[in-house]
Amino acid sequence: MKGIQFEFGLSPIVTILFVLMTATSGHAQPTKYIIDSFIRLLNNHSSDDSVKVDLFASLSIATKSSDPYQSIMYLNEALRITQKIKNKDQEAGIRIMLGFAQMSVGESIKSIEHFQAILDIDKLNTSTRNMALDFIGLNYKNQGDLDKALEYAKKADKYKTDDPRNTVLCPWNYGDIYYKKNQLDSALKYARISFQKQSLVPDFVMLQFAPQISSLLGNIYIKLNQKDSALFYINSALSAASVHADDIYLSINQPVSEIECLLSLAKWFDQWGTADSLIACASRAYQIADKIHNYDYLMQSAQSLKDTYLKEKKYEQALKFNDLAISAKDSLQGLDKVKKTQALHYDYQLKEQQLVDLKNQLALKSKIRFISFVGLFSIIFSGLLYRMVLLRKRTITTLNEQNVLIESQKSQLHQTITDLHEKQTQLIHAEKMASLGELTAGIAHEIQNPLNFVNNFSEINLELISELEEETEIEHRNTKNEVDIIFLIKHNSKKINHHGKRAETIVRSMLEHSQSRPGVKVETNINALAEEYLKLSYHAIRAKEKEFNANLITDLDPSIPLLSIIPSDIGRVLINIFNNAFYSMNEKEKKSGNVYHPTLKIKSSLKDHQISLIIRDNGQGIPEKIRSKIFQPFFTTKSTGNGTGLGLSLSYDIITKAHQGVVTVDSVEGEYSEFSILLPA
Repeated sequence: MKGIQFEFGLSPIVTILFVLMTATSGHAQPTKYIIDSFIRLLNNHSSDDSVKVDLFASLSIATKSSDPYQSIMYLNEALRITQKIKNKDQEAGIRIMLGFAQMSVGESIKSIEHFQAILDIDKLNTSTRNMALDFIGLNYKNQGDLDKALEYAKKADKYKTDDPRNTVLCPWNYGDIYYKKNQLDSALKYARISFQKQSLVPDFVMLQFAPQISSLLGNIYIKLNQKDSALFYINSALSAASVHADDIYLSINQPVSEIECLLSLAKWFDQWGTADSLIACASRAYQIADKIHNYDYLMQSAQSLKDTYLKEKKYEQALKFNDLAISAKDSLQGLDKVKKTQALHYDYQLKEQQLVDLKNQLALKSKIRFISFVGLFSIIFSGLLYRMVLLRKRTITTLNEQNVLIESQKSQLHQTITDLHEKQTQLIHAEKMASLGELTAGIAHEIQNPLNFVNNFSEINLELISELEEETEIEHRNTKNEVDIIFLIKHNSKKINHHGKRAETIVRSMLEHSQSRPGVKVETNINALAEEYLKLSYHAIRAKEKEFNANLITDLDPSIPLLSIIPSDIGRVLINIFNNAFYSMNEKEKKSGNVYHPTLKIKSSLKDHQISLIIRDNGQGIPEKIRSKIFQPFFTTKSTGNGTGLGLSLSYDIITKAHQGVVTVDSVEGEYSEFSILLPA
């Protein structure tokens, strides 16, 4: 983002506050005292004028971090006043703030509309036009529309000012766009220009952008396979990110910059370094992201660690970070839900304010009509009494009709407000019940068993402790009895711990099942994905059951094209089915002995524009009477303590709802189980 000039119609103090807001990206937390002070000033200022616009703008800046949607509402009120008093300079300033605020909460379309409206203002100064075009391009870049982003970057160039920051940030923006378009020669050209021009900008300003510029060059050189240059610029980015970490203003974005640099360095180690170095970088990035609760970077760091541990064949660690990546992704989606709820609340408040404005306008029009009629009545009365009486009757009739109309409109407004309250309540209730309805049926049954064990063993321990106390009070103590009692207490405590963890696992699984799973689909090699999760599952059970061995047969069709799927979700489906298969074969082997040889076969094929994936094991099979229930939540064929009954239910939702596929099961009890998955090609 380019430098902001103090030229868009707001008072200097408001402009400075807005510049700080854009620089800190929502990290600064104003005290409640400051917010309350602005509200008191607003309450004491009744006139709709430029001062009130500045007060609303200042209040918006003060609440931007704690409640971004309330902040946007204050800006909308300021915009209404600027349009009322026809102050175009202030309108441009408020629209810039609105556009930036809505871009910050992900409302790119509304943001673009405000910046486009700025461009339509007559006699707009050059720096404001440059800024509006820049922000429109940034919105398109955030949405992934790189062609549009490039188009608006070029338009903004035509209105470039003498600000030295433009000489650095303009070529950096071009370089970033071309890098994302994978046009590396152009990306390198502009990134080098940006790096070389840094000396023209004051250090205080450049310290905010230097890590991004150097990191961009490092990433470009990685793609160009230039080892030494890539390392030089990544180290330069890390050094810049660490400068003035003790300065509150300059260190606001330091954690994010350091994470980006560490992830770039991890890419370098992945290509030229050692796995241990890559793991160290990605782990540090994960720790920082966890500290600042940045779930996007948590997911990227965990994914990098998972891939590295897979290459190193450290499957337990790979599985751990795979789960952490999924957890970070789910948390990110949870934040999206909060944003949607806040947006709904903001839209409701805006509509309520519009209804109040409409009511005030109607009241004003009614007063104007009344005054007009009274004046006309007075003129006619001074002329002809007869005509005055007739006119009075007509006036009274008209007023009565208008009063009826006003009462009708007032009733309609009240009904609209009531409907909005009801719809808001219904939406909140539906959101809660969507999760509650799926979980309630199975909670009581699933949680009761481990709780019974915990209660029973706790009571036994209390009795044993009482016996131990009695033994210690006997004059001639029986040491053997005391040792036996202590052994039983330890044994029972382990059981209590085991079943407590079992209850914890059930609750965690239920929470996971209740979450929605929207994700981004990418082109994926389904054969490679299946082999990856087959290895993960097999090594996981081998870690628990040292004596277990199985014959793994893969018959994967190499002609299958890349599929547009959510890899982590399909991976979750595969690992659930593989885990169930290995569990079934392991249980059968324990009963059958050496005469039984566990075998799992996975086959893929392409037929009639559908991808078929068949997973067959020669385990215990599924009895026909319960086969229709296996995709129901909380239903499991495993023994107590070995399953929550949610794995296949989750898998069914992922295949049928998220990927429009089909999953079926065929089995003969005691012989085999076969799961068939069909996905559209």
